[in-house]
Amino acid sequence: MNSKNKDCNTINVPKTLRPWRIYYLLLLIYALMVAMGYYFPYLQGNEHADVLSRVMAIFMAGTGLIIIVIVVAKQGYYLKITNYELVYKHLFSPAKELTYSEIHGISIVKKHGQGIDSKVPMMILVLEVSIRNTVEIDISKLSKKVQSNLINFLAMKAPNASMNYLANEIKDGYFKTYEKEMTKELIVIALGAAALIIFKFFLRGHF
Repeated sequence: MNSKNKDCNTINVPKTLRPWRIYYLLLLIYALMVAMGYYFPYLQGNEHADVLSRVMAIFMAGTGLIIIVIVVAKQGYYLKITNYELVYKHLFSPAKELTYSEIHGISIVKKHGQGIDSKVPMMILVLEVSIRNTVEIDISKLSKKVQSNLINFLAMKAPNASMNYLANEIKDGYFKTYEKEMTKELIVIALGAAALIIFKFFLRGHF
Protein backbone atom coordinates (compact mmCIF):
# COMPACT_ATOMS: atom_id res chain seq x y z
CA MET A 1 0.00 0.00 0.00
CA ASN A 2 1.41 3.38 -0.96
CA SER A 3 1.72 6.41 1.33
CA LYS A 4 -1.42 7.98 -0.13
CA ASN A 5 -3.52 5.03 0.92
CA LYS A 6 -1.93 5.00 4.35
CA ASP A 7 -3.09 8.57 4.85
CA CYS A 8 -6.59 7.51 3.89
CA ASN A 9 -6.59 4.86 6.66
CA THR A 10 -6.27 7.41 9.44
CA ILE A 11 -9.04 9.43 11.06
CA ASN A 12 -9.11 10.94 14.52
CA VAL A 13 -12.33 10.59 16.53
CA PRO A 14 -14.45 12.18 17.80
CA LYS A 15 -14.62 14.31 14.67
CA THR A 16 -17.29 16.60 13.24
CA LEU A 17 -17.42 17.10 9.47
CA ARG A 18 -19.11 20.08 7.84
CA PRO A 19 -19.22 21.29 4.21
CA TRP A 20 -16.80 24.13 4.98
CA ARG A 21 -16.02 24.73 1.29
CA ILE A 22 -19.48 26.01 0.52
CA TYR A 23 -19.52 28.15 3.67
CA TYR A 24 -16.25 29.83 2.66
CA LEU A 25 -17.56 30.32 -0.88
CA LEU A 26 -20.74 31.93 0.46
CA LEU A 27 -18.71 34.34 2.61
CA LEU A 28 -16.59 35.29 -0.40
CA ILE A 29 -19.66 35.88 -2.57
CA TYR A 30 -21.26 37.92 0.22
CA ALA A 31 -18.19 40.15 0.58
CA LEU A 32 -18.03 40.68 -3.20
CA MET A 33 -21.71 41.57 -3.37
CA VAL A 34 -21.42 44.18 -0.61
CA ALA A 35 -18.24 45.64 -2.13
CA MET A 36 -19.84 45.75 -5.58
CA GLY A 37 -22.90 47.50 -4.19
CA TYR A 38 -20.79 50.08 -2.36
CA TYR A 39 -18.36 50.95 -5.17
CA PHE A 40 -20.69 50.68 -8.17
CA PRO A 41 -22.11 54.25 -7.87
CA TYR A 42 -18.55 55.63 -7.69
CA LEU A 43 -17.53 53.69 -10.80
CA GLN A 44 -20.54 55.12 -12.60
CA GLY A 45 -19.47 58.62 -11.62
CA ASN A 46 -22.88 59.37 -10.09
CA GLU A 47 -23.07 62.78 -8.40
CA HIS A 48 -24.99 61.24 -5.49
CA ALA A 49 -22.51 58.40 -5.10
CA ASP A 50 -22.05 58.96 -1.34
CA VAL A 51 -25.71 58.27 -0.64
CA LEU A 52 -26.27 55.66 -3.33
CA SER A 53 -23.22 53.64 -2.25
CA ARG A 54 -24.67 53.18 1.23
CA VAL A 55 -28.10 52.27 -0.11
CA MET A 56 -26.64 49.79 -2.61
CA ALA A 57 -24.37 48.25 0.03
CA ILE A 58 -27.31 47.73 2.40
CA PHE A 59 -29.44 46.28 -0.42
CA MET A 60 -26.68 43.86 -1.52
CA ALA A 61 -26.00 42.89 2.09
CA GLY A 62 -29.66 42.03 2.60
CA THR A 63 -29.83 40.11 -0.68
CA GLY A 64 -26.64 38.25 0.21
CA LEU A 65 -28.02 37.22 3.60
CA ILE A 66 -31.15 35.82 1.94
CA ILE A 67 -28.99 33.79 -0.47
CA ILE A 68 -26.84 32.49 2.40
CA VAL A 69 -29.91 31.41 4.40
CA ILE A 70 -31.41 29.59 1.38
CA VAL A 71 -28.18 27.76 0.49
CA VAL A 72 -27.33 26.82 4.08
CA ALA A 73 -30.91 25.64 4.63
CA LYS A 74 -30.53 23.27 1.65
CA GLN A 75 -26.94 22.13 2.09
CA GLY A 76 -25.93 22.85 5.68
CA TYR A 77 -25.29 19.80 7.86
CA TYR A 78 -22.83 18.23 10.25
CA LEU A 79 -21.62 14.67 10.52
CA LYS A 80 -20.28 13.65 13.91
CA ILE A 81 -18.11 10.55 14.04
CA THR A 82 -17.22 8.75 17.26
CA ASN A 83 -15.86 5.32 18.08
CA TYR A 84 -19.38 4.05 18.75
CA GLU A 85 -21.79 5.84 16.43
CA LEU A 86 -22.32 8.23 13.57
CA VAL A 87 -24.66 11.23 13.96
CA TYR A 88 -25.98 13.03 10.88
CA LYS A 89 -27.87 16.30 11.38
CA HIS A 90 -29.30 18.44 8.59
CA LEU A 91 -30.11 22.03 9.51
CA PHE A 92 -33.91 21.66 9.65
CA SER A 93 -34.21 17.90 10.19
CA PRO A 94 -33.94 15.75 13.31
CA ALA A 95 -30.58 14.10 13.96
CA LYS A 96 -30.07 10.54 12.72
CA GLU A 97 -27.95 8.34 14.97
CA LEU A 98 -26.44 5.11 13.67
CA THR A 99 -24.32 2.58 15.48
CA TYR A 100 -21.80 0.94 13.18
CA SER A 101 -23.33 -2.50 13.75
CA GLU A 102 -26.54 -1.22 12.14
CA ILE A 103 -24.79 -0.46 8.83
CA HIS A 104 -25.26 -3.29 6.31
CA GLY A 105 -24.19 -1.48 3.14
CA ILE A 106 -21.89 1.39 2.15
CA SER A 107 -22.29 2.85 -1.33
CA ILE A 108 -21.25 5.88 -3.33
CA VAL A 109 -23.76 7.02 -5.95
CA LYS A 110 -24.25 10.03 -8.20
CA LYS A 111 -27.45 11.94 -7.66
CA HIS A 112 -28.91 15.23 -8.88
CA GLY A 113 -30.29 17.84 -6.52
CA GLN A 114 -33.52 19.76 -6.81
CA GLY A 115 -34.26 23.22 -8.16
CA ILE A 116 -31.08 25.16 -8.93
CA ASP A 117 -28.98 22.05 -8.20
CA SER A 118 -30.96 19.79 -10.53
CA LYS A 119 -28.25 19.77 -13.24
CA VAL A 120 -25.30 19.32 -10.89
CA PRO A 121 -24.36 15.69 -10.05
CA MET A 122 -23.47 15.17 -6.41
CA MET A 123 -21.49 12.48 -4.61
CA ILE A 124 -23.89 10.78 -2.21
CA LEU A 125 -22.81 8.41 0.55
CA VAL A 126 -25.60 5.87 1.05
CA LEU A 127 -25.62 3.91 4.29
CA GLU A 128 -27.98 0.94 4.19
CA VAL A 129 -29.49 0.21 7.58
CA SER A 130 -32.18 -2.17 6.36
CA ILE A 131 -33.83 -3.08 3.06
CA ARG A 132 -36.19 -0.10 3.25
CA ASN A 133 -34.13 2.25 5.39
CA THR A 134 -31.12 4.16 4.12
CA VAL A 135 -29.31 7.33 5.16
CA GLU A 136 -28.08 9.54 2.30
CA ILE A 137 -25.35 12.11 2.92
CA ASP A 138 -24.08 14.57 0.33
CA ILE A 139 -20.29 14.44 0.71
CA SER A 140 -19.48 16.19 -2.57
CA LYS A 141 -18.56 19.39 -0.71
CA LEU A 142 -15.92 17.59 1.39
CA SER A 143 -12.30 17.28 0.26
CA LYS A 144 -11.13 14.08 -1.42
CA LYS A 145 -8.98 13.19 1.57
CA VAL A 146 -11.91 13.57 3.97
CA GLN A 147 -14.18 11.55 1.65
CA SER A 148 -11.65 8.73 1.50
CA ASN A 149 -10.95 8.86 5.25
CA LEU A 150 -14.66 8.73 6.05
CA ILE A 151 -15.42 5.71 3.88
CA ASN A 152 -12.31 3.92 5.10
CA PHE A 153 -13.29 4.52 8.72
CA LEU A 154 -16.85 3.28 8.12
CA ALA A 155 -15.53 0.16 6.38
CA MET A 156 -13.27 -0.50 9.36
CA LYS A 157 -16.08 0.01 11.90
CA ALA A 158 -18.64 -2.00 9.88
CA PRO A 159 -16.47 -4.80 8.42
CA ASN A 160 -19.46 -6.93 7.40
CA ALA A 161 -21.12 -4.17 5.38
CA SER A 162 -21.22 -4.63 1.61
CA MET A 163 -19.64 -1.91 -0.56
CA ASN A 164 -20.19 -0.96 -4.19
CA TYR A 165 -17.25 -0.52 -6.53
CA LEU A 166 -17.09 3.28 -6.21
CA ALA A 167 -17.01 3.11 -2.42
CA ASN A 168 -14.26 0.50 -2.57
CA GLU A 169 -12.14 2.62 -4.90
CA ILE A 170 -12.62 5.89 -3.02
CA LYS A 171 -11.85 4.08 0.24
CA ASP A 172 -8.39 3.42 -1.19
CA GLY A 173 -7.98 6.99 -2.41
CA TYR A 174 -8.70 6.14 -6.06
CA PHE A 175 -11.05 8.68 -7.66
CA LYS A 176 -10.39 8.20 -11.38
CA THR A 177 -13.40 5.99 -12.09
CA TYR A 178 -15.78 8.35 -10.28
CA GLU A 179 -14.26 11.43 -11.93
CA LYS A 180 -14.48 9.79 -15.37
CA GLU A 181 -18.18 9.05 -14.86
CA MET A 182 -18.77 12.60 -13.59
CA THR A 183 -16.94 14.06 -16.60
CA LYS A 184 -19.09 12.04 -19.01
CA GLU A 185 -22.25 13.22 -17.27
CA LEU A 186 -21.14 16.87 -17.29
CA ILE A 187 -20.31 16.61 -21.03
CA VAL A 188 -23.79 15.23 -21.72
CA ILE A 189 -25.33 18.10 -19.71
CA ALA A 190 -23.19 20.68 -21.56
CA LEU A 191 -24.07 19.21 -24.96
CA GLY A 192 -27.75 19.18 -24.05
CA ALA A 193 -27.61 22.83 -23.00
CA ALA A 194 -25.74 23.77 -26.19
CA ALA A 195 -28.29 21.89 -28.33
CA LEU A 196 -31.15 23.70 -26.56
CA ILE A 197 -29.54 27.12 -27.20
CA ILE A 198 -28.97 26.28 -30.89
CA PHE A 199 -32.56 25.04 -31.20
CA LYS A 200 -33.96 28.26 -29.66
CA PHE A 201 -31.73 30.34 -31.94
CA PHE A 202 -32.97 28.34 -34.95
CA LEU A 203 -36.61 28.90 -33.96
CA ARG A 204 -36.07 32.65 -33.58
CA GLY A 205 -34.52 32.80 -37.02
CA HIS A 206 -37.50 31.13 -38.70
CA PHE A 207 -40.48 32.55 -36.81
